[in-house]
Amino acid sequence: MLGMEDKEHIEHYAKHFLALTCYAQPPENLGSNWVFLSFSGFILSVRGEWYFATAGHIFEKDMPKWLAVGYAFHDWQLKDMTPSFDPRIQDIDGPGIIHTIPFALESQPKWHVYNEISGTDFAVFPLRSYYRNLLKGLIPLDETAWQVDPSANFEKYLLLGIPSDTVKLLEVPPTSQIGAVSSYYVSIEVEPLTSNETEVHLLRGHIPDIAMSGLPGFEHIHGMSGGPIFGLRQNPAGESRYWLLAIQSTWNPGEQIITGYRIQPIVRVINGLIESQAL
Repeated sequence: MLGMEDKEHIEHYAKHFLALTCYAQPPENLGSNWVFLSFSGFILSVRGEWYFATAGHIFEKDMPKWLAVGYAFHDWQLKDMTPSFDPRIQDIDGPGIIHTIPFALESQPKWHVYNEISGTDFAVFPLRSYYRNLLKGLIPLDETAWQVDPSANFEKYLLLGIPSDTVKLLEVPPTSQIGAVSSYYVSIEVEPLTSNETEVHLLRGHIPDIAMSGLPGFEHIHGMSGGPIFGLRQNPAGESRYWLLAIQSTWNPGEQIITGYRIQPIVRVINGLIESQAL
């Protein structure tokens, strides 16, 4: 359970948010341009250890598609989204700023799972002390944030992430290996939907209107996969609190329905991996 001064502002959520980015280089036969990719995620803490958490389908489904047609990934980075905060929109710092951290993704221990039938969809990367020391401005979502009854009701539900519509490659590698990027993260209110008994590990929600002022061209939430879904409510003392409920997974644009994978089964997997020393 975490406190915040004004539940209408998302600066408190931003302290948990982390973006994973890279450049995708096309094969010569495609004649395409380089692409800048940005993946939503957040810092999760279990038993005092930090993990970067995001959607599993990024690594199990999306990246293999790029690799299959010959794309190569370069310059993986973690982007701390907290500086120069605007209550509505946050500009990502470009590479070279202290809040942009090179990330050796290929050599990192990781665990990612995606099952389209069951809805299981998450990825976790342990963040060793080197990265923790560089991410001092971030606050991990620990047991006080994710230990909550999955059946509990909340006054408001919010999804935080980076829509693909807002990601732009402004300078093309290799002429500028520190190519700047203009991007935003946004919060979107979610109306929860009832899941059936076989989907207790899923959180389904309806987004009634994703049009947002200040975000020209923002038409869908693609790219927000991996972002945290929070539940908000007031405690008996009238103080606003929020909890981490799920990781954003899928999006049905026709019905404007999102599906998140709940955090409790993810924590159970992490605990098992810790005990078996597999992660």
